[in-house]
Amino acid sequence: MLPPPQVSPEAHVNMLVRSYAEKNNILFQDVFGELYREFYYRHHRDINAMRKARKVSGIQVAVDEGLIGELEALAVHLYGE
Repeated sequence: MLPPPQVSPEAHVNMLVRSYAEKNNILFQDVFGELYREFYYRHHRDINAMRKARKVSGIQVAVDEGLIGELEALAVHLYGE
């Protein structure tokens, strides 16, 4: 039997954010906003502004900019494994 496929970093960030939002009765959009704000202050890259300018998701911006690993690490730090 083959092992199950690994969860992509994009899906992992999404899972962490949505799980945290559900557990704390917060809108997941607000948690994503908090994640991008924290990312800006820690990495000096404004994912939120780039996502609005490009009209794509913040996760897609992180992938395109090669920042998904850093975003995933921050999500794990803030919202747990």
